[in-house]
Amino acid sequence: MENKHDFRILIIDDNLDIHGDFIKILTSKKTASTELEDLGGAIFGEDSTKKNASALLPNFMIDTATQGNEGVLKIEQAISQDNPYSLAFVDVRMPPGWDGIETIKHIWAIDKDIQIVICTAYSDYSWEETVKELGHSDNLLILKKPFDYTSVRQLACALTRKWKLIQESRTYTNSLENTVLERTEELQHLATHDPLTGLPNRTLLNDRLKQTIAESERSHAIFSVLFFDLDRFKLINDSLSHSAGDELLTIISNRLREKVRASDTLARIGGDEFVMIIKELSNREQLIK
Repeated sequence: MENKHDFRILIIDDNLDIHGDFIKILTSKKTASTELEDLGGAIFGEDSTKKNASALLPNFMIDTATQGNEGVLKIEQAISQDNPYSLAFVDVRMPPGWDGIETIKHIWAIDKDIQIVICTAYSDYSWEETVKELGHSDNLLILKKPFDYTSVRQLACALTRKWKLIQESRTYTNSLENTVLERTEELQHLATHDPLTGLPNRTLLNDRLKQTIAESERSHAIFSVLFFDLDRFKLINDSLSHSAGDELLTIISNRLREKVRASDTLARIGGDEFVMIIKELSNREQLIK
């Protein structure tokens, strides 16, 4: 059986008796009689699945409001606490404040995911007029008063589950997007950096060199390109192994990186070969330094 979840439901109605009816219909507390039924089933071997219908309900956390603006304030507070309502039952007539349609407009302005059930005993708005006022939405249903227990429970169960699926789908989609973004960044880094030292490779070096030339032409600044390799490095690989050579290259690259300004570029273009692009040199002493 699926695990139960806590869903927040808001009842917006100016009739306090209606609040009590909703709480009674949607509350899944066990009564003494249902406990006796469970005990009888255990003793006499009756089917344990034949339980009180309310025991099958999710755990609904029910709040109430008597006016539309009060309900909107509670929804805003719930969102600010990152604990939003999944469903609201909204009465149409709630004098002297907003009617149900106006209330729903304000609700959806701050929470587009919440499921709404309009509760009405009158014909203040036809379905066409309701759609004209609120637009087409899959998050809206109409419940005529007087309503029966089964209809309310079915709506509450179906709509809160729908809300939950929407949240899970959005979370999964965001997770996929983040994974794709992270993987794309990793691939871009691998395409432009040396895997051993983490320095820019030949591809990124060429791009940085083009940028530096363009900047120099605009500002008439001087820059330098230094190309150098390590003498007798092949002897290290041949005598001490390539692993030792890789370790030495990593140490050297780290030391060189410490000496390079953030505005400059240090790249490894292969083997023991490195290139530096040093920007905005004003004299020979800067180059020597």
